[in-house]
Amino acid sequence: MAYKNTLMRMAPGSTILPVAIEPDDTGQSIHTVALFPGSVAAGVVAAQQLAAKLRAGGLNAYFDQRKFGRVHAEVVADPYLADSTGDTIPSLPGSRPVAMITVKWYDLPPDQVTAQKRKAYVAAIQKLVPGSLVTYKTHLDDGDWTGAGGNPALQKLAMDTLMSNAAPTTLAKALNTMRTRPASFGQMASDDGYAVRWVPDSSFVSPCDVRTTLTLTGIIVYAPSCTRQLVTAYLAALKTKLPSDVVTSVVSAMHVSSGCSVVTSSAYPGSQQGAAMDLAGRLVPSNYPLNGTVFGAGSKTPVFFAEGAAATGQQRGMVTARHLLLDAAAAMSPTTGKASATPIPGSAFAKYEYKLQPVNCAPGKSCPTLTFTFATADAYFSGLSPGTTYKVTVTGISQNGERTEGLGTQARVQFTTPAGFMLTSATATGPTTGAATATAPAGAFFKYNVTVEGISKTGQRTAGQNTLQFTTPASVHLESAQATSSTTATATATTQPAGAFPQYMYSLRKLGCITCKSLNFPSSTATVKLNGLEPGAMYNVTVEGISKTGQRTPGDNMLQLTMPAGLRLTQAKATGYTTGTATATALPSDAFTKFVFTVTKARCTVPPCPTLAFTSRAPSNQLTGLEPGTKYNVTVLGVTKTGQRTKGANMMQLTTYMFTVKKALCPGCPKLEFNSSTRMGTFTGLAPNTAYAVTVAGVDWSGRRTQGSNSLQFKTPTKSAPPPPPTPTLKLTSARATTPTTAIATASPQPPGAFVKYNVTVAGMDKSGRKTQGINMLQFKTLDAQRPPPRPTPAPGLNLTEARGLNPTRGMARVSEKPAGYFAQFIFTVKKAACPSCPALHFTSNITLGVFSGLTPNTTYQVTVVGVDKRGQRTPGSNALQFRTPASGFLRTPPSPPPVAPKSLRLISADATSPTSGTATAQPQPAGAFVKYIFTLQEVACPSCEPLAFSSTTSVGIFTGLKPNTKYKVTVVGQDSTGGTTAGSNMVSLTTQPFSEGPSINGTESVTATSGIIDLLPPSGLTCARFIVEMCPMPRAVAPCFNRTCTSPKCFVDGLQPGTVYGVTAVCREGNGQETGWGDEGTLTTLPALSMKSAAATGPFTGTAAAEPQPSSAFKEYIFTLKEAACPSCVALVVRSNTSVVTFTDLKPNIQYNVTVNGVDTSGSTITGSGMAQLTTQVASPPVPPPSGICPGYQQHLWHGHGHSPSRWKLHRVHFHGTTFVRRA
Repeated sequence: MAYKNTLMRMAPGSTILPVAIEPDDTGQSIHTVALFPGSVAAGVVAAQQLAAKLRAGGLNAYFDQRKFGRVHAEVVADPYLADSTGDTIPSLPGSRPVAMITVKWYDLPPDQVTAQKRKAYVAAIQKLVPGSLVTYKTHLDDGDWTGAGGNPALQKLAMDTLMSNAAPTTLAKALNTMRTRPASFGQMASDDGYAVRWVPDSSFVSPCDVRTTLTLTGIIVYAPSCTRQLVTAYLAALKTKLPSDVVTSVVSAMHVSSGCSVVTSSAYPGSQQGAAMDLAGRLVPSNYPLNGTVFGAGSKTPVFFAEGAAATGQQRGMVTARHLLLDAAAAMSPTTGKASATPIPGSAFAKYEYKLQPVNCAPGKSCPTLTFTFATADAYFSGLSPGTTYKVTVTGISQNGERTEGLGTQARVQFTTPAGFMLTSATATGPTTGAATATAPAGAFFKYNVTVEGISKTGQRTAGQNTLQFTTPASVHLESAQATSSTTATATATTQPAGAFPQYMYSLRKLGCITCKSLNFPSSTATVKLNGLEPGAMYNVTVEGISKTGQRTPGDNMLQLTMPAGLRLTQAKATGYTTGTATATALPSDAFTKFVFTVTKARCTVPPCPTLAFTSRAPSNQLTGLEPGTKYNVTVLGVTKTGQRTKGANMMQLTTYMFTVKKALCPGCPKLEFNSSTRMGTFTGLAPNTAYAVTVAGVDWSGRRTQGSNSLQFKTPTKSAPPPPPTPTLKLTSARATTPTTAIATASPQPPGAFVKYNVTVAGMDKSGRKTQGINMLQFKTLDAQRPPPRPTPAPGLNLTEARGLNPTRGMARVSEKPAGYFAQFIFTVKKAACPSCPALHFTSNITLGVFSGLTPNTTYQVTVVGVDKRGQRTPGSNALQFRTPASGFLRTPPSPPPVAPKSLRLISADATSPTSGTATAQPQPAGAFVKYIFTLQEVACPSCEPLAFSSTTSVGIFTGLKPNTKYKVTVVGQDSTGGTTAGSNMVSLTTQPFSEGPSINGTESVTATSGIIDLLPPSGLTCARFIVEMCPMPRAVAPCFNRTCTSPKCFVDGLQPGTVYGVTAVCREGNGQETGWGDEGTLTTLPALSMKSAAATGPFTGTAAAEPQPSSAFKEYIFTLKEAACPSCVALVVRSNTSVVTFTDLKPNIQYNVTVNGVDTSGSTITGSGMAQLTTQVASPPVPPPSGICPGYQQHLWHGHGHSPSRWKLHRVHFHGTTFVRRA
């Protein structure tokens, strides 16, 4: 057992099997096998390390001489494949036979075995086995069996010899010859342990360790170089397409003609050849296999796979594909053009076929497709038509004739040749005049030079002496108007000449709505985005071009725009543990006859994801069968009468949190359960002055239901009397003199009416500033208590006060309203008095004066009026008045001009545009009556707060700096050019929006120990210009939180602490500076860090080292590696430890070692440590002689090593002597 333990200390992790013990001279010979667990490659390295120690000598430093006497090795074999008993395993794939034998020189001391003699020895063996490969390693038999310290004269040189590159039978025959006829090689003798054994080659794969490897060759097209950042991003995108248990690394990255070629290797945990081939069969032939804006379709660097190979042991499979990407196409002249494409891989095609199809072919005209074939991917076209737009396609043709269609975006695959220009007719219009016509593509030219040439009767040609020029007027034409969503659209115009106008004004008027105002959209480009449109509405779209001088040119046509019906979720909330409700809004309201609400678990990563569908005829429905404490994504689908299906424009999330509340001191009392759709729970019906314990069940970021890990307690307060009313306050608000001896002062009580009596005192101040207090005080009572109760407000009403004819076809009427300013609109009805069955005429006005046109001369009319208030409700009809229009054709006193309406101002709308901004629109009468508008906003819930005032030179006010989720009263005052102002207008309210839900955490990944990537999911319907990410070390009391700002949803953060869990949440900041609220919280756990702290020698053969982990408990195992500083090619010593401090044994004396460390974390991942430490072992002391009177015995050590999976080593024979031997005379 002591012998085995000694060898196990020399070879940590090995299993030692002594297979035979026999006497040899005065010592014992022990044949031993060392077994190494793990892979073949690791076993070979460990066996070679042990062999190096054995051949180096100095074994007495390892073996306790009090137990073993003096020890040395006689035979050391190389590693080979064997079973668990040490017998060799022949003929495995990837292995070869090797003959192993140890031969000693008996007739020469070691220093006389020259290089020539060694070559002669090798040559003799190669003569014995022609074509064989012969190598050897040497060690000394130091002769210490002759006595303490040995006898240098008896030292022998042993050659551990290997023969290969021959058949096993040939090698066995050669070994037998060397054993039975050693004289053939000089005075030499071989030791035991010789045999033909099988060793692994570099391609050997153990039957016990077969894994599938998938190798993918990806091309990052258009990448100018293979930067580290690019390859890292590619690897991260590729991992999203691979199974989660596959370990992927980059084999190579090099720049090729089509971009950056990256070869990766993905190791499966076991034999999965079929799954790997299926994955390669899907990825490699796919166009744009990696999604996203970096490597997907439409990106600057799309990715394609050229090859995928799967290997499992000797089983191989491969998938290849060819891709072709159309890069660009452009015109070179009116009749020529060019194009280029990128083949993947570069040698994929033998020729390229380009086709050019005219896009703008006139109806009835034949426009044939042009075909061009080239041997390279660069193409040049000729014979094209001027002023023609061509759509370009390309097909790659391989050597075997297989065709591959090229890919390309719309911007890349079309080009237009420059315009051609020619005369089409020339005719005489008179004896001295004529007309000529030229054709050119629309908008190609706007100036023309005119010359003339005369031809006499004799045919003589005479050129004109000058050139005249004319310019065609600029024009604008609407080309298209298309809806892009239920509330947005785009319109595009063209001009002649191109770029004739620096500004455009697009106008939209809603069909079927006479009172609706036109929507105007100014633009500095010919294409404009139209926002804020009504779903399901129809609009007439027109355009005007605006010159630099402000002159407007109307467009020559009008287009009709039909908006699709709109559908949007407005509510999704939990109503119970397993129930919820969802509500949608459709525009127009009757657009859909059926609604389908779909509920899916959020973050479902293992398809198929279960989906619940709820169908309803109404836009609201109950959701049942939900799981408590689970987050769901809710969407809606609308179905029209014709069966057309329209997806809702947004998605909402529904989460049920289940809070359980139980009396802390009453285990048998029933528990109370409360459901909440947010992370805050509110509990009702509790007993006062009682301690309660509360737990919660929620949902993590992956969508899984999680029971809370802790319980908290709270105590309800004792029931108390209602709080006393607030103490009233009183403040002087003004004081001014009214005469030389009188003054007036005003005070403001809070709350109003808090006081019924007031005491008044006075103090005077003379010219010198001296203050004198009055000698008395007076008291008065308020009048509020003595006033009678207010009278009820009379119902609003209208009264016609005047009606008369203005001319034979026009008339007017004036109305009086009570209360003043109550009505927003007046509708006058005018009817012939003598003809009750005649149709009535209706006229609308926003003021109390109505003017009527289109009347019949010399006719009596009866007029009535109806008022419409700001809520859209109508009053009953007013009184009726009659008037008569004058007869036409008679001289009469000219009618007096219609009365001029007084200037008035009315607010017609007020809306919030964001949580902190809004707008309001006023309507002046008459138009242009005011040069300045002052808008005032007062918080409804805070009458004492300071009002906000905003000035505008137009009737539209824009407000900023408002409070989110707050209701304001808005009024406006107008100021005319003379400085006069109107009284306050009517009041309209607006309520700002609450901050919208912030971004959610889609996933996190630790890149290094101090950095990571946070994958954010922007809020639905918002475009985030920036993300503000808050990082909080968990638990939150450990360290303060900090923020990072990112411009993309893939947010890279650094400056983190290794092995730390961070709580992560984010805010979305839009381009206009508006921010959402904080989103849901996720977590990011950084990788642990490991570095070398120190290393030192503690003796000639021992040392110690310490590593520094961050955090201290991050690693379950430490792997220390020692390499001789002066011998980089020497085999390294590897020591494993479950602590960060380790002790080394079996080192060499007076040697400097470089020490590094790796760590295995709690998840089983290996982390590479940083830094290196050095230690230098001490010089060894002379050996201690054995006790006197002990006869030094004969030591013979014969070691044979061989590998297996797990690898084995065989120590074939070890001899020792010592206290067990008989004394000699």
